[in-house]
Amino acid sequence: MADTVTTILFLAANPLDTDPLRLGEELRDIKASLRQATHRDRFVTQDEWAVRIDDLRRALLRYKDAPLILHFAGHGDSSAIVLEGKDGQPKPVEGSALSRFLKLFPNIRCVILNACYSETVAEALAEVVPCVVGMEAEVTDAYAVSFAVAFYDAIGEGLDYVEAFAVAESSLDMEGGLEEVRPVFKPGKVIAPAQFPQAAAPRLVAPSLASIIGRQQGEFADALVDAFGSKEALARMVKVALGKNLDAIAGGANLGALTFNLVDWAARSGYLHELLQGALDAQPRNRKLHAFALSVGAQEAQTVPASPAQAAPPRSSDHYRDVLHNFLAPLEEYLAYTYTVFNDLRAETGIEHLEFDPEGLKRIYSVVLPKHDVRRITWIKTIEQLQAENQKIVALIEKNYGNMVMPEFRKACQEFKHHANQWAAFWQAVQETGIDTPREVYEGLVSTPFPRDFPDALNREYAEVQRRALGND
Repeated sequence: MADTVTTILFLAANPLDTDPLRLGEELRDIKASLRQATHRDRFVTQDEWAVRIDDLRRALLRYKDAPLILHFAGHGDSSAIVLEGKDGQPKPVEGSALSRFLKLFPNIRCVILNACYSETVAEALAEVVPCVVGMEAEVTDAYAVSFAVAFYDAIGEGLDYVEAFAVAESSLDMEGGLEEVRPVFKPGKVIAPAQFPQAAAPRLVAPSLASIIGRQQGEFADALVDAFGSKEALARMVKVALGKNLDAIAGGANLGALTFNLVDWAARSGYLHELLQGALDAQPRNRKLHAFALSVGAQEAQTVPASPAQAAPPRSSDHYRDVLHNFLAPLEEYLAYTYTVFNDLRAETGIEHLEFDPEGLKRIYSVVLPKHDVRRITWIKTIEQLQAENQKIVALIEKNYGNMVMPEFRKACQEFKHHANQWAAFWQAVQETGIDTPREVYEGLVSTPFPRDFPDALNREYAEVQRRALGND
């Protein structure tokens, strides 16, 4: 198979009244990196300067038939990248709007946002692009260039984007800039052709794992040891796949104990799917990991996206009416009932909020609801009822992932699942250990039985699906 040439489209914007950036140096060093690469014939670099919205549109149309890496160098904020307006002044482009635009160009393989505070934009683009790199913090010129050069050094030697990110991140760490910049990798929700098809391993898609049995937990841990071989490599994968610091979620005297505790944490916190998928994406050729994934139901993904002629036909208004009737309306009912039960719990027990910390739990058990208080029975029974309602919602979510319309709702549903699993793990620990519940069980918990922004996301999803059910798509 002939090698595919990938175009790297370098977009630079440094509007008036913004801090000057050394964007020319960044491009020069990227080109120098690729000139020295083993696979330099697989890449061609094109650049656009003082980029306005018109320039972005024309550039993407010009290169719509080529595999494309879109590299933006410039300024960003918490929700937008900054292009130039026609007057040379800053023109912020929101991540959601940019995501809708880039969705029209399936030839884009990867987006690099070498701009300050671009993580939120990266999350939006990951809905429509196979992979996105952003920056969690403010980026200095020197570290921006260092990260970019290391990334292109890696892909120039045949590494995939996940591996290239890990190399660039580690290189930045050696320079002392990792904590200052905090680059983030966002795996996309669409699948692109392999970077170098003749050498790529088939991509496995992990199943939605709610739990695994004890034997499987040990097998998963052993596979992680075999695949990564060191704590450092494992930590990079966890950072990329989960956005978590490995030391904060798991420990162990050796790598075997560490991986076992990591898998145990993922099972308790609802991150099993993300952990397995992240490991598979980082080490797609590891036989032990591959075998474990197949044993729990992973399937080989389609590596080449469907052409427009092969794409699924638009869904009918009848489909959206079914979604309203069978998914969103019951979901609203479960959520409303859960909220009612939670409010009743507070009214019956006199507890204004559930304090999820060791001292708060001790106060509830010993002061607010001591053993002789009959409300304690009501409290425990109501918590069990809340958990049952949560599991009904989780079951609906898992059954209807393919029917979700808005990316923000899909994300909110993932957060709901994680929250429900955390709640279940917390109350199980309380029943087993009471006021001696380990402190780490409380990590990330909030007092409400569902994420606070979930009802708003559901309302927006309901309105959009209702619009389509009426034939207004």
